[in-house]
Amino acid sequence: MEWHDYEIIWKPNEVYWTYDGVEVRRETDTKAARDLNKASALYMNFWTPQWDDWGRGRDDSTMPWYAKYDFVETYEY
Repeated sequence: MEWHDYEIIWKPNEVYWTYDGVEVRRETDTKAARDLNKASALYMNFWTPQWDDWGRGRDDSTMPWYAKYDFVETYEY
């Protein structure tokens, strides 16, 4: 099994996501980022969207798929 690091950095005016230390998306001073000042919760799940930029190359014949978590950490900004 190969493990990967996913990170969400969530600040008052921006949020960005990294995959194994490489930034893959950023929202800065957009409605998505500005609305992040409300109470929230963290849920761990597994889903694969069907949009091309996220799910491209998905092969349903390889199912079932699993998500396994080694650890989860959260910090207050």
